[in-house]
Amino acid sequence: MDAHHPINAALLVTALGTASATPMSLDDYLALTGPQPSARIAYGTAPSQYAELFRPAGSGPFPVVLLVHGGCWTVKFGGIAQMHNLAGALAA
Repeated sequence: MDAHHPINAALLVTALGTASATPMSLDDYLALTGPQPSARIAYGTAPSQYAELFRPAGSGPFPVVLLVHGGCWTVKFGGIAQMHNLAGALAA
């Protein structure tokens, strides 16, 4: 088992636990699909320094969710595509 798995799982459960009665499993997380971001916003000069904006359809008002990725992009856990999928699912 990867040493980061418990940390990732704890963060995911913490982030989603308040919005869902049932915690999401890693398999459910990896199975998510979603749209691409509507905007990419640079906050520095390095190519990796950016934030992405996912907006729900409609006129709102909508609540705001901020997803912060604080580690490396690991293919084993879905990489950046899974953050897209998670953000897209929350914005849907």
